[in-house]
Amino acid sequence: MKTKAVLYLRCAVLENKPNNAILMQEKTLEDFCRKENFEIVNRFADICSGSHFRRKEWQNLLKYVELNKSIDVILITHFDRYSRNISEGIKMTKILQALGVTLYATEQNFEVTAKQDIN
Repeated sequence: MKTKAVLYLRCAVLENKPNNAILMQEKTLEDFCRKENFEIVNRFADICSGSHFRRKEWQNLLKYVELNKSIDVILITHFDRYSRNISEGIKMTKILQALGVTLYATEQNFEVTAKQDIN
């Protein structure tokens, strides 16, 4: 049975050619999924600041994961695509853990699983 993955892509509005940054992240994550035999079940992309989680597509991702209990992992390329605010990132990570979802930054080989204690 394949691992079910959701891709999350984000870049700041201030980046040159934000669509290119999103496309590069998407290709990196798609390549990772092919290599690891993960099934991509959905993808979400925001072009906005990473300082908070009031991002439209992040909120849509959360709703999707809450409704689809079969999701195993949320993939990001780098942890700063997830959050640029440490305390907000920890709070959101606890929410993801409660949902039973792993967060994995593919280019940093960094993951937070539902079983890890981050208190």
